[in-house]
Amino acid sequence: MSTRPRKTTPNSSRHLSNSTAAAEPRLSASLLLVNAKNEVLVIQRTKESSSFPGMHAFPGGNYDQLHDGALPPEDAMPITAIREAFEETGILLAYPQHSGSPAPNPVELSTARKAIHSRSDPYTFPDFLKQYHLSAENVKRKLIPFSQWITPANAKARFWTWFYVVFLDELEGNVYTCNELQETPLEKDLNTGSQEAVTKRGVEEAKRIPVSITPSHDGQIEVVSTYFQHPKALLDSFGRKEISLMPPQFYLLTMFSDILNIASTTGKNEGTGTTLSQRFRELVAPGFGCRSFNPRFGGKIKCGDGIIRSSLMYEGDQDYEKQVNAAVLDSNDLDPSQRRWHRSLVTFQDSRIATIRLERDIDVLEPGSGRQPVAKL
Repeated sequence: MSTRPRKTTPNSSRHLSNSTAAAEPRLSASLLLVNAKNEVLVIQRTKESSSFPGMHAFPGGNYDQLHDGALPPEDAMPITAIREAFEETGILLAYPQHSGSPAPNPVELSTARKAIHSRSDPYTFPDFLKQYHLSAENVKRKLIPFSQWITPANAKARFWTWFYVVFLDELEGNVYTCNELQETPLEKDLNTGSQEAVTKRGVEEAKRIPVSITPSHDGQIEVVSTYFQHPKALLDSFGRKEISLMPPQFYLLTMFSDILNIASTTGKNEGTGTTLSQRFRELVAPGFGCRSFNPRFGGKIKCGDGIIRSSLMYEGDQDYEKQVNAAVLDSNDLDPSQRRWHRSLVTFQDSRIATIRLERDIDVLEPGSGRQPVAKL
C-alpha cells in the first residue's frame, strides 16, 4: 500500500454506519493471486509501514486517479488491485496489445515498478503499459469480485477496500515478474527436449504445468517479504501466532478455503467439465462477491472456554442493528438453536489481535440457479 497521497471519492459515505463524525474511508483495492497449487500470494508489511505495520495481508493499496483511471469504482478498482500487486510483489498481470510485441524484461519491469511506486516520479502506470504495448483490460475481466470491506467508523484511518481473486492459470501466460521466471524440473525437461522425462507424464500434461512465478518485495519500502502459501496453512500459522492477520484477511482466507473445497467437490460430483476457477466464480458471483462488510463492535462475550472475547459483527448478525450492551454476555446463556451470528470473536495481546474465531450462522452464498445445499457457508 503506497504511502503517497491518493485521491478517493466523496460519495462513499452512503456505505458508512450512522456515525456522522466518522472519517471518510479511502478507496482501495486488494488482490488474491492464486497459483496452480491453489496457493494465495501474501505480503508481510514492514514494521515501519504507515498501514498495518508487521501484518500479513494480500497485495493492495489506495486508489490513485492518475494511475488507475476515473471512477466509478467498478471500473477503477480492478486496475488499482493490478497496479498495487505489481508495486508490492513485482508481479505484473497484463496482455500484449499486439501479437509479437516484445515483453519487458526483468530490469525494465524493476525500473518501471520503482518509478510507479515513487511519490514524485511523473511516470504513471498507464504510461508504462503504453510504452510496452500492454493492456490490463483483459485481466480486469478475469478478476473475480470477492466482497468489499469498510473500516469501522471509530478507526482513525479508514478504507473502503474492494477485494478480488484471480487464478493465474486463467491468464494464459500473460504474467510478468521482476524476477526471472523459474522453470520446474518438468518444464526444463520439456524445453530441453528430454523426451524420456516428458513421456512419463505426457506432453500435453507437461504443457499445462506453469512456469514458477516468484514474487519479490519492494526493496522493503513497505513490504518485507512476499510468498505463495495455501490458505489453510496461513490460517494454521496464524493460530500458532507465527503471523499476524486482521479480521478481513482472516475471514477471506477462511472463505477462500471453504469455497475452494466446495468447488472441488461439486465439480467432480456434477461432472460439469468446468475448471476449478470457473466453479469458484460460479459460487462466488453474484452473492458473496457483491457483499459489503461494514463491521460494528458488538460488545464482549464470555465464551464456553472461559475466555472473554471482543465481538465484531457483520451484516446479517442478529444484533447488528441493536445498541451494544456494556455488560459482558455469557455464551452459556444463549440458546444455540435460536442464535443467528455473523461475527468475529477476537482477543488482543500487546494491543494487537492475537486470536480470531469466525462465527457464521447465515448463508453468505445466496442461493442461485442449480446451486446445491452443500454450497451453504
